[in-house]
Order: sequence, then C-alpha cells, then structure tokens
Amino acid sequence: TVDGCTLGTNLSRRGAGLYNAGRLWVVNSTFYDNAGEEYGGGLYNTDSASIKFTTIYSNSVSNTLGISGLVGAGIYNGSGETFVRNSIVSENVSGGTTPDNCAAGSGEVISFGGTRGG
Repeated sequence: TVDGCTLGTNLSRRGAGLYNAGRLWVVNSTFYDNAGEEYGGGLYNTDSASIKFTTIYSNSVSNTLGISGLVGAGIYNGSGETFVRNSIVSENVSGGTTPDNCAAGSGEVISFGGTRGG
C-alpha cells in the first residue's frame, strides 16, 4: 500500500516512479517528474493495481528504443488490471512531445468516475 506518498524525480528503465509486480493499492499520492527509458514513467504495473485520489502528472518516457505506439508515460499496464478512480492523470509525454498518459500491453486499464486526463 502506498498512502499519502510523493514519488518524484526518479529515473529508471521501466516504472521510474513505481514498478509493481504484485498487488498494489495507491491512495492520496502524487507521481510527478519521473523519467523512464522504455515504459511507465510514473507507474509500471504487471499484476493488480488500484489507484484512488492520486495525481500522476509530468512524467515522461524517452522511448530511446523507438517503440511504436504509446508507452504509458503516466501509467503502463503490462499485464493484469489497473483500476483508476477519482484521480488525475495528465501532462505525461513520451519521446519528448507525444501526449501519453496511459497505455496497456496485454492487460487493461479501467477508469471510473471522477478521473481526469489531459
């Protein structure tokens, strides 16, 4: 459980803010200015994640490998499910300028009421 935390200005290949390979609950937290090289600047999920009342903004993925399509600069869900509720996922970019708030590999990202992107 991540509750009331600020995860910012981290660097990593994947999941610069947080890399999850188990069950994850994020509440009342902020992910900002994290920089990934491939996928998931803010959050990279490979199992089950529930995100509530959280802001994920201004994260980036450099995409140095030239991966086609979106790579989830804000949230990348490699497999499993990511549920987002009453949160803000905004201003995340890949490759320097491409808006890329959320992307899914073989899993799903499900957004419920009160969630804003942009």
